[in-house]
Amino acid sequence: MDRGKSLAKKPAKPKGAGAGPLPADVFALGSKSRPADVESSRKVLGKRDRDRDRDRDRDSSVTVPLGSSLASKKPKLGSDQLVFTRLGRSDPTGQRTGSPARQLEPYEELAIEVDGSELYDAILEAEDDDNDIRVEGLVCGAVQYLKANRAKTDPLVYLTLMYLAKRRPLLFSIDIILEAFCSILKRDVSISYKSKGNPIVSLLACNILMAAYHDEELWPEAFVKVYVDDAMGDRVWVDRTDCQSFVDNILTAFNTVIPPSVLEAKAVSGSVSADLQLGSSPNYAGIDDEDKSSLSGSRPGSGSGSSLYDPSIDETVTFPRYINNQTSVDAFIVDFVREHLARRQMTDSVLRNLIKVATVCCGNDEIRVMIVQRLEMWLQNPVHK
Repeated sequence: MDRGKSLAKKPAKPKGAGAGPLPADVFALGSKSRPADVESSRKVLGKRDRDRDRDRDRDSSVTVPLGSSLASKKPKLGSDQLVFTRLGRSDPTGQRTGSPARQLEPYEELAIEVDGSELYDAILEAEDDDNDIRVEGLVCGAVQYLKANRAKTDPLVYLTLMYLAKRRPLLFSIDIILEAFCSILKRDVSISYKSKGNPIVSLLACNILMAAYHDEELWPEAFVKVYVDDAMGDRVWVDRTDCQSFVDNILTAFNTVIPPSVLEAKAVSGSVSADLQLGSSPNYAGIDDEDKSSLSGSRPGSGSGSSLYDPSIDETVTFPRYINNQTSVDAFIVDFVREHLARRQMTDSVLRNLIKVATVCCGNDEIRVMIVQRLEMWLQNPVHK
């Protein structure tokens, strides 16, 4: 009974459902569409294609602003283009991030390097042609050579400069040449230990500047700055008797009265000229034998002649050289000492050098006040006794 009822309730098939099987070459893909439906679908698809083409043309005509996020995107680098830095990090620029290129000094851009045997004649020829720029370039080129070859220099180069300092001292008072020689006296951390052991280049610069400015009443502040720079560093030339006249005139900027005991100690130590008079060997620590003999030579390229060493340089009277610019010099040295005293940690060598600098600068009342506040701490420290 139930089976009969279920069969009776079965819905009737739609028209056309009872048609026979389809032919073998026809595949049933769904309900049969009418021609009107096919035509409407074609119109819809064509409209979509036209809209897509229109949007593509509009996007290509729009320029992307420079500050947008799209413009800031960078293309990814392939594995063969990756460059790693020293810490192992990838460099997006594709270049190694080493130390930045050193900027050339003005005198280095002007420098003209020639062979040492041709330097003197080239300078004289440029002077005859009234070519001052070439003269300055040749001298700056010689300075550049000396800085690059501190360990072993060409004797003809520095002998030529010494001869010119004796015959034409005004040549070395030009600003750019003064800057070049002051660069020799500055502390250079890039030079090797072997080069530091040969101070002949620094001694040459000191004596040339002394020869050029021994008659000048007003000295440039650059001398004070290079003195402080070397005094806080390796003290290559500030403690040498060869440069004593140059250093004593620089120290007049600080208005410090040197105690008689210090002067007596300096007199006992002697100088190069005193050693020569006594017949003993002068103090040429760190200078080669060839350089020793050339310090008292003659004109470059000649076998004998007048001595290049001028005794009048050592006999130059020491008198105040910074009367007109005393205010700026005081401001510089006070700021320098205050900055170093404000540091929390200093090595023993730096602190010793700072005490030495403050000793020669204690003629300034502000420096005396700053130093007095630290005296007790320094005296209780056995390292600085």
